[in-house]
Amino acid sequence: MSVPVKNGEHLTNVYVNDEEVKFVFSAKTGVLVFYIPENATAQSVVKLVSDNGEIEYKNVAVKPAGEITTKLWTGPKALGWSGDGQVYMGTDGGPELISLGAKAGDILRIKFTPTASDWQAQIWEGHWGTMYDEIKADNYDLEANKNCYYITLTDELIQQFTTAQGWGGIVLCQGQSMTVDELALIQKISQEIELWKGCETLGWSAEGQIYLLQDGGQQLIDNGAKVGSKLRIKFNPTADDWQAQIWEGHWGTMFAEIKAENYDLAANDNCYDIEITADLLQTFTTPQGWGGVVLTQGQSMQVVKVSLVP
Repeated sequence: MSVPVKNGEHLTNVYVNDEEVKFVFSAKTGVLVFYIPENATAQSVVKLVSDNGEIEYKNVAVKPAGEITTKLWTGPKALGWSGDGQVYMGTDGGPELISLGAKAGDILRIKFTPTASDWQAQIWEGHWGTMYDEIKADNYDLEANKNCYYITLTDELIQQFTTAQGWGGIVLCQGQSMTVDELALIQKISQEIELWKGCETLGWSAEGQIYLLQDGGQQLIDNGAKVGSKLRIKFNPTADDWQAQIWEGHWGTMFAEIKAENYDLAANDNCYDIEITADLLQTFTTPQGWGGVVLTQGQSMQVVKVSLVP
């Protein structure tokens, strides 16, 4: 990332989200170039330290890597049905997962290499707990999955993987005509830029009709909203009869009316997305002297966050 700075020749350190990064300053152009870590989020904190003080910039918009893959174990090891062919991967108690901050939604990836057409693998919890799957040529398209098998982490799985038992590993595999080559953790890096956060209860009259973001959309402008970006609204349902209407912020277009029978809120992480078109961008960024960018009303529902997905 490159930014113009004054007195850059006095810089001694640059940090992104508390991680020290490499930098180069050109006195001729007055431009500072510094490295963005792979795990940087769309809203990052940049701190510049000089020989006479420091300054911190919050909510710096950077383009995240999207995901980061970290190897936890490498082989190859030939699979079998006993002894050395039963391969434990990762460390008992999952310190690798803990140190990486693994969370629900992250993915464990196990990579294999088949050595004959009768290949087969069983994938187990690393202490012979749950068998997650038994894959073979007639029930799993290994080639289409790039010779990999994926386990999406849940809170329950993380609890299992990070509970030490004094033996075993994170996962184990056994099988035939196959090597297991790698265990890796894939972590999705948030690309959301938080624009508003709170907790407002929806209703069908004035107090429950919640205007979100400033009239004229300055927050969208400042954070580089463009055609194809998404405005993401996050809710918190409080009863089974939850319902929300999402409107343009001056009672213009109603974008959606969502309720349990027509929208799977849980599957969408309690969020509703509005894709920004050229017309919407124009509407959202045209001030009218009242209202907001969007507004929402409803019942048995709270609105808790609005984000921009660049």
